[in-house]
Amino acid sequence: MSQTASSIQEARRIVGMTQRQLADALCCAESSVASYESGVRSPRNSRVRLMVRVFKEMGVSISAEAIRGDFGGIE
Repeated sequence: MSQTASSIQEARRIVGMTQRQLADALCCAESSVASYESGVRSPRNSRVRLMVRVFKEMGVSISAEAIRGDFGGIE
C-alpha cells in the first residue's frame, strides 16, 4: 500500500467515516475513494485539498503533503 493510500485510509478511520461518507463529502464516487485507498489511483491535488478540509472539520490535522506521502503525518 502506498503512503497516500495508507494516509487516506488511516485519517478516514480515525474520524470514523466510511468510504461512502468520505466520497459524499468529496463529491465523488465511493469507488474513487476505494481506489485511492488501494493505491490503484492517486487523488488530484484539488481532491487532496478537499480531504484536508474534511478531515480538519472532523478534528484530524493532516497536511496535503502527508496525504500525498511527501512528508509529515497525522496528528
